[in-house]
Amino acid sequence: MTPQFPGPSDALYLAAYPVMAAGLLLLVRSRNPGRDRANVVDATIVAIGLGILSWVFLMMPYARDPSLSLAEKVVSIAYPLMDVFLLFVIVRLVVGAGTRVPAYRFLALSFVSMLAADAVYAKMVLEGTYVDRAPVDLGWVLGFVFFGVAALHPSMRRLAVAALWHPSWHRSRSSSRTPADTRAACW
Repeated sequence: MTPQFPGPSDALYLAAYPVMAAGLLLLVRSRNPGRDRANVVDATIVAIGLGILSWVFLMMPYARDPSLSLAEKVVSIAYPLMDVFLLFVIVRLVVGAGTRVPAYRFLALSFVSMLAADAVYAKMVLEGTYVDRAPVDLGWVLGFVFFGVAALHPSMRRLAVAALWHPSWHRSRSSSRTPADTRAACW
């Protein structure tokens, strides 16, 4: 028996993305109480770069597939699109100020493993090679395990502690990026 696509589970799963992003954004704001435009720029660069790759290799094939209905196309494109959005928020968390306690690392590992599994799964579905209980399923399992470990780790209480100081909070607009930063971004 093949599950309905798109179905109620897709609506619930896609609705979870904004909830996860909102929670991570609250965490980012609590760790970085000042305005950190450099953090936003860094996250935008990464999200746009991976967003283009996601569009070319994952979203465009769905958009151009004449065998899919409009609903199937929208839902199939929504998954990688939401992954890119969530990636933006995760990069903001990772490049922001604050102490990197073990719970922080487990939380980052959780989302990275889930996003990697999503990307591999989407590519396998496009190629018609996905089967139930494929090794890619381990990525989602690890994501939930890392999330649980982060939640239960004693350092979780210190995860949202605000950074005492971050260099970008005291930079002027004109000096927020150095030539070395620009060269590094081009590599």
